[in-house]
Amino acid sequence: MNRILITGASGFTGIHACRYFSQKGYDVTGTSRSIPDKPAVRWIPSDLRDKEAVFQMISDTKPDRILHLAGMSHAGKSWGDPAGTIEANVLPALYLLEAVRKMVPSCRLLITGSALEADPKAPPHPYSLSKTLQTLSALGFSSLYNLHVVIAKPSNLIGPGHSQGVCSTFARKIAEAAGQSGAADLHLPNPRAKRDFIDVRDAAAAYEILLENGTAGTVYDVCSGVHRTILEIAETYKQILPDAVRIEAASQGQRDASIPGSPAFLMKLGWKPAYSFTDSLKDTLAFYTNT
Repeated sequence: MNRILITGASGFTGIHACRYFSQKGYDVTGTSRSIPDKPAVRWIPSDLRDKEAVFQMISDTKPDRILHLAGMSHAGKSWGDPAGTIEANVLPALYLLEAVRKMVPSCRLLITGSALEADPKAPPHPYSLSKTLQTLSALGFSSLYNLHVVIAKPSNLIGPGHSQGVCSTFARKIAEAAGQSGAADLHLPNPRAKRDFIDVRDAAAAYEILLENGTAGTVYDVCSGVHRTILEIAETYKQILPDAVRIEAASQGQRDASIPGSPAFLMKLGWKPAYSFTDSLKDTLAFYTNT
């Protein structure tokens, strides 16, 4: 039985990852700065910005696999604290890599980057810079010390659970309105903005495949390969609950020039998404309806 350490285990993705890997037979240890009320797996509270704490955690758990999900993930907030954002996203990865190098060099690490990574000389925001530096550092360690490091670049993760993403924000409003026999007004100032979305449960399955079969030193897109507009999200919710949704879309809006990632290399390893976009939204809505 492989021992896996999952950082950021109390977050949206982390909760699903702990559940998924436990069901797949892994010996799971989760870590975050605080302990949930009823953790489903073994838990170690730890601040990954503390180098000594990271080293102690690796010494205690001696993992065979590490899924590194922890970090700061809000592009907007990164403008107010760029140094803190870089600290939160770069230093923990470096400390994990250094601890693995010294104590469990055969351990396989999957580090989650971001689809928002860009040229570090001209990043769109501090968050992008922080994730780009994280990826560059991890790949550098992989090359310098022959560590098995794989990078996953997930797009926007959706599905049941507490999230601050647009799909969850819409679902929360619709569930609240439907609970009062009303309709939610979804205001779309930029309805033509496009994003790639993938179910968080499909992402967890992708992470296992990359941990077990991914090529060291390689970056993999974890995405659907399909860009959907914000208007399409709202219209899909309206199809699910026609009487609970009113859409107010601005007539003007910027079109995104971004190019969607491709899951082709991930699919070559055997990954296939199990959840359709509509199913993901239905499950998200059901979560907020029952919460």
